[in-house]
Amino acid sequence: MELLCGKCGNTLNVVWDQAGQDIRCPHCGNTIHIPAMDASVPTHDEDGFGAPAEDDFLTKARLLLQRKLLVICGSCGERLTVEQRLAGKTLRCPACGGQIRIPHQADEDDFPDVSTRMDVLDITEEPEPSPIESDAYLSAESDKNRSRSKWPVAIVLILMTGLAGIAIGYILRGRGGGGVPEEKPPTSTAPARREQVPTTKPTVTTLPVVAATMPVTPPVKAKAAMKVRRVKTAILADGLVPAPLGRMFLYVKVDVIASEDALSINVTGGDVVLESDAGKIAPLGLALTGSIVPLVARGGTIVVKPLAGRIETFVFVVPEEFDEGKLKIAGIGECELPALPAFSAPDPSAIVGTYAEAGRYLRVAFKNPIMERLRAGPVHGLVISKQGERLTIAFPTTGLRGLVHSANVGTYAVILTDGKTHLQCHLRLIDSGKRLILYLSEKPYHQIIYEKK
Repeated sequence: MELLCGKCGNTLNVVWDQAGQDIRCPHCGNTIHIPAMDASVPTHDEDGFGAPAEDDFLTKARLLLQRKLLVICGSCGERLTVEQRLAGKTLRCPACGGQIRIPHQADEDDFPDVSTRMDVLDITEEPEPSPIESDAYLSAESDKNRSRSKWPVAIVLILMTGLAGIAIGYILRGRGGGGVPEEKPPTSTAPARREQVPTTKPTVTTLPVVAATMPVTPPVKAKAAMKVRRVKTAILADGLVPAPLGRMFLYVKVDVIASEDALSINVTGGDVVLESDAGKIAPLGLALTGSIVPLVARGGTIVVKPLAGRIETFVFVVPEEFDEGKLKIAGIGECELPALPAFSAPDPSAIVGTYAEAGRYLRVAFKNPIMERLRAGPVHGLVISKQGERLTIAFPTTGLRGLVHSANVGTYAVILTDGKTHLQCHLRLIDSGKRLILYLSEKPYHQIIYEKK
């Protein structure tokens, strides 16, 4: 088969066994890919945009091997590929509606050099009048012309016949009777005029014909939506990470559904917000599961594919008294959260008792000696006792002691001492007095969790 080099334009003769391989042009050294002779091979190039890989030489070579023709519209320059069987016919350009003549293979060299985008488009053949309809039209026109040419001849014959009748009647009148004709009062030879009776035609009112049409219902475009599945609160995230003093973690599990367009949500960038009496609250991020490091949530962006959905759990830090709010997500809308149980303050007397250590949320080392003694020591417990109106606290295995004072509902201020150094910290009673959290400070990694025995 013959192949055109896309660089120098020379024609190369290659064998069929080389189809699908790359060869080097002997004239210019250009690498040429020999396409396979398969009618099912698409006319797009490998880059997916339909543009010729090198130039028109290689494009025409590919189209010829694929039994296609390259046609360029002379009106708008659109480059089209059509089947070879349409050669010699005139089609309509799908881009501008102009007429395009499909050349034969012999006209291949007449392609104009137009550097435009080439798309593979379907084009429909322009209907041509059938030969039968054309002959009938010409025959009808001929009959009409012949009928028109007969009218002048007929009129001349009628006039000549009338004149001949008048002349004959005059001659016969002069020869009859042999005498002078009696004078008679002149009579009119004009035919008697008939009285015309005015006729009135009935007035016919034509009503406009209204075609019965079915109402056209525009397609309903799918909208992005969300549905809150579950809402829960926790003082300890994953049973280990404590919430700040006077606050708690709020978990909102949501079904997020995208519309016909993809949905992108920046979780910590302002696309998600919780509105309540406490104001607008941004999320910490999305809930983490199976993480080795005790983290609460992760930030970032989530993307939902068109007409698809995903389930995500947003994590917020809200006041301990939080009971209702409204979740808003950009690009979707808003949704009311189900009401939460009212905040119930623990009984202050429940704090008295003996507790065992249940977990540590501490950093590697502390500069404060009391903090470091609690961190570096073994697993220990604490005892809270009531002496008159005072509450005392003791850590038997560490030698630390202190006093406990009520601060807020469920929260207590504590002053610890080792005999030399003092540390002001806090206790938080949770789970109706079943557990305690010791806040060495309000910073992360400064908390120890205790369980009541």
